[in-house]
Amino acid sequence: MSYEKDLINIVQNNIQDPAFILDYDGFIYDLNSAAKNYFPNAQKDRTFYELFKPQISDKLKELFDKTKTSKETVKGNFNLFETGVQKEMEFFFSSVEIHYDQKFLITVKVIEKIVEPWKINKIEIFTSEITRLVKDRKVIEIIEKIKSSFPFSFIGKSKIQKDIDSLEHYFWIKDLNRKYLLSNNSFAKWLGLKIENIEGKREEDYLPPYLNNLFETIDRYILDTANVVVFEGILNFTKDDQTTEIVALPIYDAEQNVVAICGVTQDTSSRTSNITEHFSFYENTIQNFSEPIVIADKENKILSASKTVNEMLGLDEKADIKTATIDRIFGEGLLTKITNTLTDPDYNKKIIFEVKEGKRPGNFDVLIHKILNSRNQLSGYYLYFNNKYEGESSTSVKVKMYDIIMQTSPEAIFIYDIDNLKFLEVNDSALKLYGYNREEFLQMDLTDLYAPEDIQTLLDSSNIIGTDNQFSGPWRHKKRDSSSLLVLLSKTGLNYNGKRAHLNIVKNVTDKLENEKQLQLLKASFENSSDMILYTDVDGFITFANKPAINILGYSKKDFEKKPFLSILADNDRAKVNKEIFHSDSKTKKQLKIDLKKLNGEILKVEAVASPIVDYKGEIDSFCISIKVEKSVEVIRNVQESGSGSTGLDSSFLSQLFHELLTPINVIIGFAGELTENADSSPEELREAADIIKENQKQLMQTMDNAVEYSNVEQNLVTVRTEDINFIDIIEEIEDGVKKTLESFEVELSYGKISSSLAFINDRQKFMTLLIQFLKFTIQATKERKIYLSAYQYEDNNFIISVKDSVGGISAALNNSLNEIFSGDETAVHHKFGVSRFTLRLVRRLLEILNARIELVNKSGTVSEYGILFPLELKGGHKVEPKQPKPSEKKSKKDSLPKVSFVNQEDEKPVFIEEREHVRQTKSQPKHEPVAVSAESVMEGAINLNELSCLYVEDQVDSQILFKVQMKDLKSIDFATSFEKAMPLLQKNIYDFIVLDINLQGEYNGLDALRVIQKMPQFKKTPIYAVTAYALPGDQDRFKTAGFTDFVSKPILREKLVEVLNHSF
Repeated sequence: MSYEKDLINIVQNNIQDPAFILDYDGFIYDLNSAAKNYFPNAQKDRTFYELFKPQISDKLKELFDKTKTSKETVKGNFNLFETGVQKEMEFFFSSVEIHYDQKFLITVKVIEKIVEPWKINKIEIFTSEITRLVKDRKVIEIIEKIKSSFPFSFIGKSKIQKDIDSLEHYFWIKDLNRKYLLSNNSFAKWLGLKIENIEGKREEDYLPPYLNNLFETIDRYILDTANVVVFEGILNFTKDDQTTEIVALPIYDAEQNVVAICGVTQDTSSRTSNITEHFSFYENTIQNFSEPIVIADKENKILSASKTVNEMLGLDEKADIKTATIDRIFGEGLLTKITNTLTDPDYNKKIIFEVKEGKRPGNFDVLIHKILNSRNQLSGYYLYFNNKYEGESSTSVKVKMYDIIMQTSPEAIFIYDIDNLKFLEVNDSALKLYGYNREEFLQMDLTDLYAPEDIQTLLDSSNIIGTDNQFSGPWRHKKRDSSSLLVLLSKTGLNYNGKRAHLNIVKNVTDKLENEKQLQLLKASFENSSDMILYTDVDGFITFANKPAINILGYSKKDFEKKPFLSILADNDRAKVNKEIFHSDSKTKKQLKIDLKKLNGEILKVEAVASPIVDYKGEIDSFCISIKVEKSVEVIRNVQESGSGSTGLDSSFLSQLFHELLTPINVIIGFAGELTENADSSPEELREAADIIKENQKQLMQTMDNAVEYSNVEQNLVTVRTEDINFIDIIEEIEDGVKKTLESFEVELSYGKISSSLAFINDRQKFMTLLIQFLKFTIQATKERKIYLSAYQYEDNNFIISVKDSVGGISAALNNSLNEIFSGDETAVHHKFGVSRFTLRLVRRLLEILNARIELVNKSGTVSEYGILFPLELKGGHKVEPKQPKPSEKKSKKDSLPKVSFVNQEDEKPVFIEEREHVRQTKSQPKHEPVAVSAESVMEGAINLNELSCLYVEDQVDSQILFKVQMKDLKSIDFATSFEKAMPLLQKNIYDFIVLDINLQGEYNGLDALRVIQKMPQFKKTPIYAVTAYALPGDQDRFKTAGFTDFVSKPILREKLVEVLNHSF
C-alpha cells in the first residue's frame, strides 16, 4: 500500500471528527474528509487560521502558540453564528515530535443548531439588470416566476423544475451555504449526475479546488455588493468552438437581503471581446485569494495577482507586479513551459515550477487555465500555484502519523504483524482495557487475547474484519486477570517498519450488550406484567395503556388516548392525586391508595405507584403509573362470616406488636439480672441500670396502653372524653414522652411559636398519644440536630401543632419523610423509618377520631411548617372536669417554665420568636459511643473474650447498652442501628464475629444483611449470629438454614452468647 493511501486510510478511519495536521508555521499539512466537509475552503498548504473570522483566528493562534511551548494537549471552545445556524466548535491541539520535527494534530468537534428558520415573504430581482444581461426571454420569465414563489412549495418547485428543464442552457439556484436548491437536466448532465444527486449538495463537492475558491469569492462579492456578475471562459461548457458565459444573479427578500444566488449560462456576446473588460471584476477580488494566483494576457503581461504571490516569491508585500511580464517575475524557464502549454489543445494543463527562495520554497504544481474570447481565440490565461513539497521521508511521516493516531485516539488500538501475529505497537487505551503494562503486551501475540476455546473465533474474525474498515463482532477477548470482555474490531492493513501489519481498533461493548440484555428483560417483564400500567404526560393526560389496564378497566385503546387520568378517578381522589403527583413538582416516587372508575361505573380500589420520568434537563417530562388492584373486600367479609373470629389483624401485624412489647421486657429482664449479679458495684453503675429499667417500664406501659386503645378502636368501642386543656400545662408531659427518642437519635427539642393563651377542648389521653407519636416521627425522620415545636390558633375555629427542623422553616427532606409516614405504605414506612405498623395504624385512626388533619403551613409560597390541625372544640365527646391540682402544684408547674416565651393570643397577629430566642430547650443526653473494652483476660472454657472483636447491629439503644454491659470483656465492640450504617464499619474493619438483629430498621432486615455480608470476601468465614426479641418453634433451624452460624434469643445474656461462641472458637 502506498504512503498516500496508507496515510489517508488511517486518518479517515480513526478520527471521525474534522482533523488537520499542521506544520510549525500553522500551514495545513494534511486533513481528513470530515474536515473538507465542514471547512470547504480548507486545503493543504493554506494556513489553518484563514478558515475562520479574525476574532476566532486570533484566539486559535493563541491556543496553537500555547501548544508549541507546553507540548501538551490544549482545548478551546468557540461559538459561531452564520446563516441561521449556530455552530459550537471544540478544538483540541496536540503536539507530536518526530525526529526533532514538530507537527500538530488539531481535531474539531462541531455541533450545529438551527437558530431560526428562513422567513421570506417576497422576492425581488433588479429586472432592469436582467433584461440587459440575459438575452433569452424565456429565462427572464422563469426568473419572474421564481420571484413570486421562492421559497418553493412542493407544487411551486415542480412547476419551476418543469420550466428550467426546457432550457437548452444550464440553470441552477444556490442558498447562502452554497448548497444547490434547484438545477435543470442540462446542468446535471454536464456534471454527469442526476438532478436528485445534486440538490442539497455543496458546490465544492463537484468542482476542483481552484474553481471552488474562485466561485466562493464571486458568491461573497455578490452577497456584499448585491451586484450581478457575468463571467466567461472559466468553464468549458460546450464541445464545439462556441464559448459560454455565466450570469450570476442575487435573489432578495423584502428587506433587500440576499437569500440565494441564481446562475444561468448563455452564449457570449460581442461586448466581451476584451480581456481587460472580462476581468475588471477579478482585478478587485483576486488580490485577496489565499492561494497564489496570477492572471496574464496573451502577451504574457500580468493583469492581476493575489497578494500571496509576493509572499511565495519573497517580494515586498507592497511591491506591485502588475504590467510586469511573466519572465521578469518568474524567469524564462516558467515562460517557456507556459508557451509550450498554450499551444496544446487541452483546455487546462499542469506543469511543475520550483521556487528556491521566499517564505514557501519548494516545488509547485502550476495549473494553466486558458481564457478564450467569443471567437474561441486565446485572450489570456491564469496560473494557480499549489505547493507539493515534502519535508520528511515517507518512513518518518508514517511513524509520525502512527504516533499521532495512537496517542490521540480514545479507542483501544494495537498493531500486529500479519505473518507471526506478534504485537508491534499499542496505545494506552488498549493497555488500560486489557490490564497489561506496555512491556508485557509487546511480548505477546494476538492469540494471547483469546481463551483456548475462542481461538476458532480468531480465525473467523480474521476472515471478516477489514471489509471497508467497518467494525465487526462482537468477539470475546481475555483480559490479564482472565476475565472476559466483548469487543467490536476494525482492521486496517498497513506497512509498519517494513513489515506487513494490521492496525486493529477495539471498541469495548461489554456494558452496552449487558444494558441491552437488561432492557430485554425489562421489556419482557413490562409486556408480561399483570398489573395495570399507564403513561401520562406531565399534565396528566394518558399517552399509553397496557393490555391489563384495557382489560380490567374496560376502556379501549382509543378511549385512553389523551384521556385525563383524573377522569378515571373517583371524585374524592382527584384533588389528592393532583396535589401529590401532577402538581407536586416532586421527582420522588409516590404511592397512593385510590379508587378508579371502570367504564361500567364500577369503583375499583387500587394501590397506585407514580414514578416521574425526567428529561435531559432534569425536569419532569411524564409519569409512569403502576396500578395494583387491592384484595377484594368480599373475601374478608366471607372469612368473618365463617365464624373464624378474625379481627382483620394479620400475623405480621401481631408479630410486630409482640416485638414492641417484648423489647422493653427483655431489657428490663437483662438489667434486673445485672443488678442482682453486681450488687457490689458502684452506686453510679447501679443507678444507671435502674434508670434504664425505669425508662423501659414506661415504654412498656405506654405500648400496652396504646395496644388497649387500638384494640378498642378496632372494635368500635371508642369513648371520647373531652376536657379543657391549656397547652402550657402539657409541655412537661410532652418532653417526658419524647425524652428517650431524643437521646437515641441525638436530636434537641426547642420551641418556635407558642401561644401562651392557647386553650382547647379535646380527649387529653388520645391527644397526647397522637402528639407524642407525631414528635417521635419527626425526630426519627429529620436529618438535622434540632427540631422546633409550635402551637397556636390557626384560622377561626382551629389550632395547629406544627414542626420544623430549622429556624427558617422545614427542610424538604423532613417534609417528604413526614408525607411518606402519614400517607405511605405501612410496610415501606416500617422498613425505611423503623415505625411499627401498629403505631402507624393507631396514629392514622386517632387523626380520624379527633377530627384532625395534616396541614402544611406556607410562608412566601414555600412550605415552612408541617402540622396537624385540630378543632378548638372537639364535638361529640363526653365532657369531664379535669382534676384540679393543689395550689402548691399549680405554682410549681408555673415556676417550672421560666424559660418558655409565649405569644400573647390577644395580639392580632402571632409573633414569630424563633429567630431571636430559643425557648425551653430539651437537650439530648450524649449517646453511648462504641468504645474498646479492655479487661483482664477472662477464660470461658476454651474461649478468650479478650481476643475477640464484635460488630452488633441493633436498632434499640437500650439493647446495645445491655450487650455492652454483658460482654464488657470483649476486645472491642462496634454498634450500628441499621445495616446501612453498618456498611462503612464493615468496609473499614475486620471483626471476629457479627451479631445481627432480625428486625432492623431501614431498607434491610437481618436476613438481607446476612446475604450481603456473606458476599464480602473478608467475612466469608466469619461467624454471624441472629438475635430477636422472641423465638417461635423452629426459628433456630430456620435461621441456621438461612446461613446464620447460630441463634440467640433476647435478652442477650452473657451465658447464652458465650455458649454459642464456644461452638465457633
